Amino acid sequence: MSNKAVKEPKAQPKAAAKAEPTGITPSELAETLSVSPKSLRAWLRTNFTRPLDAKNSRWYLSDVEVKAATEHYTRTVKKNAETKAKK
Repeated sequence: MSNKAVKEPKAQPKAAAKAEPTGITPSELAETLSVSPKSLRAWLRTNFTRPLDAKNSRWYLSDVEVKAATEHYTRTVKKNAETKAKK
């Protein structure tokens, strides 16, 4: 037998837990605004371009994006209602 000390494996540093992104998704916002999720995503892509590495990943909207989309779609709804009322 040898007198060599048995080395204990080094403790691995704990991996930092990935923070789940928070916010509302385009589908959730579309439901709230009573618009098609597809048309909302198209509008968002035109007005708030995401980086290429974000492609094919879940999209969580910032407060700025939510506010802009809400203003855009509520203004459109009001404008359409006014047009119909004039006819």
